[in-house]
Formats: sequence, C-alpha cells, structure tokens
Amino acid sequence: MAGPGALGYVLTMHETFSSPARMGFALLVLVLAGLWSTPAFSATALPGRAAARAAGPTARVSSNRTSSPSVNPSSNPTPTGAPAKGADQAGATGAATGMATGMASGIASGLTPVLPPGMAPGMVSLTFDNALAGVYNNAYPVLKAHHLAATVGVAPGKLDPANDDFMTLDELHEVAAHGWEIASNGVHHKRATDIPRLYSDEAKLSWRLDDPANHVFQTTYEYAHIACVLENGDPLTPANDLEAMLATPGSYFFDRTIEELHVRPRSNSLDPAEVKLSVCSHERELAESRDILGRLGFPARVFVAPFNTWSPELKALAGKYYPLAAAAFSTPLTKETFDPLWISRVVVREQDTAASIIRLLRVSALENREWVVLAFRNIGRPMGREPWSTEKFRKVADWLAENKVRTVTLSQGAALMAAQVPAAHAPANQTMANQTAANQTVPVQAPANQTMGNQTAPLPPPPAAN
Repeated sequence: MAGPGALGYVLTMHETFSSPARMGFALLVLVLAGLWSTPAFSATALPGRAAARAAGPTARVSSNRTSSPSVNPSSNPTPTGAPAKGADQAGATGAATGMATGMASGIASGLTPVLPPGMAPGMVSLTFDNALAGVYNNAYPVLKAHHLAATVGVAPGKLDPANDDFMTLDELHEVAAHGWEIASNGVHHKRATDIPRLYSDEAKLSWRLDDPANHVFQTTYEYAHIACVLENGDPLTPANDLEAMLATPGSYFFDRTIEELHVRPRSNSLDPAEVKLSVCSHERELAESRDILGRLGFPARVFVAPFNTWSPELKALAGKYYPLAAAAFSTPLTKETFDPLWISRVVVREQDTAASIIRLLRVSALENREWVVLAFRNIGRPMGREPWSTEKFRKVADWLAENKVRTVTLSQGAALMAAQVPAAHAPANQTMANQTAANQTVPVQAPANQTMGNQTAPLPPPPAAN
C-alpha cells in the first residue's frame, strides 16, 4: 500500500487543484504509483476486474448490477457530509480505502468478505423438498464430508418404512444430529390451492346420505385433490374405485369426473351430524404437520410451500403457525427484500449445470452479498420433478467449501438477515423476537374432536443421536 507520504500528497492535491479534472488525474497517478511501488505486487492489490483476471476465474469481481443495493467491492464508498481536515480527514480516507480494499481482497482470495455493519451478509442455503431418499443417500454424504448443513422439508404423512422413495425416521434423526434443519412440507405435501384453504372451509361441505343400505355418504367436492378425509377425527383409507369402497368400511372414493366424493364410514349411523365427516384443509396441513413433527422430535419453525405455491393470503395463514416460510421466486434476498414469511428460493432445474449454479452463487452471494436459497428435489435418483445428478451437486458443495462460503439453514439465515433489518421495517408482528414466542404459544385452532392427532398410532421416541 502507499505510505503516509502518499496520503499527505492526496490532501495537498485537494487543496492545490481547483479543477475536478486535474484532481482526478492526480489521484489516478497516485493510485498507479502506489500500486507499482508495493513490494509484493499481487492480485489482491489490483482494483476491480484486474484483480479478478489475475486471481483466476473463481475470484471474478462482479460488474455493477443495478438491482443490487450493496456497495461494489471494486469502488470506494462515497463519503457523505463535509470533508474533514488534517489528521481527521486522513484517518477517514484511510478507513474508507482500507474497507474497500479489504472487501475486494476477500473476494480475490476466495473468502467470504467481512462485511461492514449494516450490510446483509452474503450466504447460501441448500434446501430439499419432500425428504426424498436420494437426499439422504447422495446429498447428505457430500455435505457431511464438508461439514455443511441443509434444510429438508418433510411431509410426515409420507413417512412409511415400506416406501423406499422417502427418507426414514431414523435417517431424519441422523441428519438432524449433524446440524440439518427439519422443516414442514405439510402433512401430505399438497398444493394449497388444490384443497380447501381454511378449517372453516371444511365445514362448508354438505354431506348427504346416498346409499342407506351400505351407509354411504356423498358430497360435491370442487377441489383438484384430497389431502385426507376424516371420520370423527380419524383418517379414512382411499379406495381405487366405488366397488372397492363399498366393500371396505372406513374408506372413500373421489370421482373426479363428476366431482363427487363418496364415503363409506366405519359408523353405521345414517345421520351425517353423528358421523362427523370432514376433508382436510391447507390450514389443517399447516397445523398438524408442525405438531406431528414436534412429537417426532423435530421442532419445525419453517414451512416450505409444497410446489412453491404462495400468495399474500397463504403467507398470512402460515404466519399463524410458523415464524418462517419459504417458496420459490428465483430471486436472491437482501436486507431490503427480506421477509421471514416470504423467503425466496431459486429452483435448481434438471438441465442446470454445476457451472451455472456456481456462477449464480459467486455473483449473488460473494460479490453482491445476498442470501441465495437453492431449492433442490432429488439428488442422484431419476425420480420426481427436476432431479439433479450427484456429480453436479458435489461440484457445488466442493466450491462452497473451497471458497469458505457461509452456508446456513433457513432458520440461521433468517436470524442473520433479521439482525440487519431495523424493527421499524420488519413486517407487522413478524420481527424475529416475537416470531419465536408466537410459534410456541399459538394454539392449533382445530374444531373440537377434529384434530388429526388421533389419526396416527403413538409415535416412537426418537433414537439416540450417534
């Protein structure tokens, strides 16, 4: 770096040259002279793009992105207010220059830069939907080798030891013991707009006796899917056709062609009011998934929207049961855009290359200091939507580890982001301080005798962590 004599020369030039153009020329000469006089002339001493070219492709410094509110690391911040004089001005100039140089040096050396107060830290979160088996078999070993954690969404209604498409309960406890966060995908991973939205919508279905001889009830059902059907709070079994339903008390059949839902309850009562039939709503999925995961040993604080379906109305509903919620809007997060109930994720598509994802992370997380939340589905298994190969995933994980990128769970990232957002700018009733309290005190507002809690056998205690 240039010595104190050079800094004094800057101040002399400020007093001597009245023309801004002359002053700019003098500063340019000074910068070039100072850099070339540096004993160890290295890539970290070069400003902007020159540093990126000298340091290699993994240290490329971003071009000015107009959408980013953060300071470009290759330029000094513009001081505000009247310039100081003498020693005070020299100290201020040195501090500003040192901050910018340090940030550029951090990027050039492959490290996540140390950010000044008031700026959201650049970081990355890895999320997985639906707890598919490929996540445990292929993604988990890769991340474990680098001591990296992730957030995995779980639909507890899909936890079935006989179904090897999904992670098992023991596997979920294993990844949680290694720092992974368990989030909710709802009980059955159903799109919010495909089922009734509220508890009150469940009561709007008008049941009528259709076949007294077989105790069959029927209702018009105008939604695309069924999360579950309950009889007095207990789940009924779906049947493949009407004939199978008639032969099986405690089952239902949904005829999508005519939008009619048929139920053969366990009860022999012919009074719908006594049978107490209901179809599960999105609100029930929110509340019961949180409670079931809690009983399994996973205090879920995050709701990850199935199929990334989200809206202001769904956000408000999720906020009754969770302090955090995430969906996919393909935009990295900044302190200006952060909303704990609207955490934006970037979906990783099957055709995306590892290089394209690494490029996104370099620009958004390292250079622009944004929070990038990646949404994966299955890893290493060609099953489901948008599977990704283990080799591509390993390249991304290797890059994160090699560049020491801050990699966090959704709860960790939200806490860091919230620390950067003044309380006055946080969404109403959604500051991180009262979110945690609300998450532990909001009751599950289910109608009497209509919780899904009694639909499952007593849950086994979680296994001891290895």
